Formats: sequence, C-alpha cells, structure tokens
Amino acid sequence: MSKIFVSSLWTDSFEPVLSYAKENNYNIEIQIFGSPRVLDTNWQEILKDYQHKLQGFRGKISIHGPFVDLKIHSTDRQIRELTKQRYLQVLDIARELKAEIVLFHGHLHSLPR
Repeated sequence: MSKIFVSSLWTDSFEPVLSYAKENNYNIEIQIFGSPRVLDTNWQEILKDYQHKLQGFRGKISIHGPFVDLKIHSTDRQIRELTKQRYLQVLDIARELKAEIVLFHGHLHSLPR
C-alpha cells in the first residue's frame, strides 16, 4: 500500500476521491470533520454515510481534526474546554471510521472569510 493520502474536503467530493484512492491503492484523508459547521450540525448523518461508503476500502484512513480558533494551551479555560471537547469529538469519529491517523494543528488563528 502506498504512503500517499488523497484528501476529500467536502461530502460532494468524497466519492470521486475515494474512487481515485481505490484505483491507485492510495490512502484517504477525510477533512470534513474538521469543520465547526459540520460538528455543530448533522455530523452523525455524514458519519453514517462515510461508514457506508468506506466499506471494503483497504487503504489507511486519516482524519483531519478541527483547528480553526482552537487553542489547547489557551489561558482562557473556556477556550481550552471547547478545544478539548472538539478534539474528543473527532477522536470518537475517528474510532467509528477506523481511522489510523488523526491530524491536529495545535495553533492556527481564524482563516480569512
């Protein structure tokens, strides 16, 4: 198996990227669960859909964790708690998807809108 991971950012790009990974014996990185817009809404439905689509996938699965505006070493207790909550949420998702790798960025400020 390759060490290459191909990345899928959103649900509408997942199937083509998954097919490409399967055809080329690549691994896949799932980024959608790193988005607060997803984690605050219907992430359970997306998780079920991804579990179904990943059945039979033989490559490694990686998940990109949330990172925007999170700071695990903040002096603000509420920011630390939210960061911890988000990290644990994605670790649970990773376990459900049988991901071997979860990527967290320790410190990144807001992205431009």
